[in-house]
Amino acid sequence: MKIGITVPNDYTFCKQTQETFNHLYFECLITSRQWAKMCKWLGYTRKIGDWECELKWISTIAKSRKGLNGITCCIFAMMVAVIWRERNSSRFEQKRYDEQQVCREMVQHVHVRG
Repeated sequence: MKIGITVPNDYTFCKQTQETFNHLYFECLITSRQWAKMCKWLGYTRKIGDWECELKWISTIAKSRKGLNGITCCIFAMMVAVIWRERNSSRFEQKRYDEQQVCREMVQHVHVRG
């Protein structure tokens, strides 16, 4: 939905393609590496797929009552929100995406709130 704001189509993180939903969240080297780091931290070894694949995976995880699965769902939701926040900071405030800072923020959030 457009609300009268013109935003360039170029992708702000890797600057190698136009911004699409799948590229922003899962195809970009930077964000897919971020997903892989968080999965590894949680103990999952898996290849990151597209939105449909990841949504199917997290939906299966969410149906289980294991403690780690609740944390995994929280991390998934935080990743989506943080990537969008960082995308906006990069695009509108010319801030650089800092993978390490994002990881620290998410791990700290889980430890403090978990």
